[in-house]
Amino acid sequence: MDSVYQKQGDADAKTGQGDCAQFPPDIVQRGHNRQPVFVERRGFECFLANLQEWKQVYELNVFSYCLMTNHVHLVVQANDNLSAIPRLMKRLAGRQIRFLNALDKRRHFSGTGRQSPDEG
Repeated sequence: MDSVYQKQGDADAKTGQGDCAQFPPDIVQRGHNRQPVFVERRGFECFLANLQEWKQVYELNVFSYCLMTNHVHLVVQANDNLSAIPRLMKRLAGRQIRFLNALDKRRHFSGTGRQSPDEG
């Protein structure tokens, strides 16, 4: 059985994509205005627990992740449901915002551009 690394073909001249389309994308999620997403160890642990929960709910394969203080990289592949990855990212962001709000008692943004009720 040949590995996918041995079966890389020539890239398409128009799109620049060859067989790379078979590889899952690197998804990056940043804090609002690149603010910190993780301010202490519990934040990382909370994110990973939520990732574990929601990847099972949406039946996703998580191949790798890299959690940095102000952003996250995920390599995730959906099986059949194309909306599963955006839903996962929405859930992870929402839970992380709630965690930060509870941690420091102030409102964080979800990146939607809406103001929180306290800041109106």
